[in-house]
Amino acid sequence: MAKIDNLIIDSVLSITGFDLGTGDILFQMNQLQDATLNCTADSIDVNGMRGQRIATMDRTKGCSIECTNGLLVINALANQVGANVEEASSDNKIQTPFVESVSVKNNTAKLSHTPITGTTIVYKMTRSGGKGEKLDLSDSAAVGKYSISGDVVTVAEAETFDGDPSLIVTYYFDATEGIKIVNDSESYTKSVRLLVEIVCRDVCDDSIYISVLEMYRAKIDGNFTLSMGNDAATHPLTANALPNLCSADKTLYNWYIVA
Repeated sequence: MAKIDNLIIDSVLSITGFDLGTGDILFQMNQLQDATLNCTADSIDVNGMRGQRIATMDRTKGCSIECTNGLLVINALANQVGANVEEASSDNKIQTPFVESVSVKNNTAKLSHTPITGTTIVYKMTRSGGKGEKLDLSDSAAVGKYSISGDVVTVAEAETFDGDPSLIVTYYFDATEGIKIVNDSESYTKSVRLLVEIVCRDVCDDSIYISVLEMYRAKIDGNFTLSMGNDAATHPLTANALPNLCSADKTLYNWYIVA
């Protein structure tokens, strides 16, 4: 095999985070749009006569990797906020808040879920789609009051509306499918082992090399921004390499490039 010298970085296939204790995979990003390796070196200057710089001494080194994934990765997000992912089931129902707009037909409106008793608040919808008059809960519908049975809200036949008969209803329901992530103000990110899979090509003959960058101990940055506008949301992640304080080896990262 020819000596590996000049390479083209083709693409980044994945970034995988592992639990430092168990070695289990915590998350994987595999729809990467971009990735950047940043390396820094802090130094101090030694000045001589008349303030002339006569030497520069290195003190500390650091590096980080930043990436943007095309999909939201739930387990990576949980790590960024220091949370566990709670899964809903029939045995572990997650009380979920919900607000929806529903049309009234024949004095009734059917909700998407069955509200938890005592959590429902009902408003008339205005002609422009905003919140209008609040209706009070009652055993039976009357003007200014509504009743509810299961997932069906009933209003009085004589109830009048500013526009099309519609309601804005807010409530909690028991979800048996899905997940819950809690961003607790007292919980923070943990350090992980990070593997970055990179495709490299030989500049002369286009030979492809398996390339893996390993940060044995990396701190996931809890500062991030998720865009939630009209454009497709992307998931950014930053990890800062740290030396292993429990080993004589203080390597920040290893980059393996093999055939």
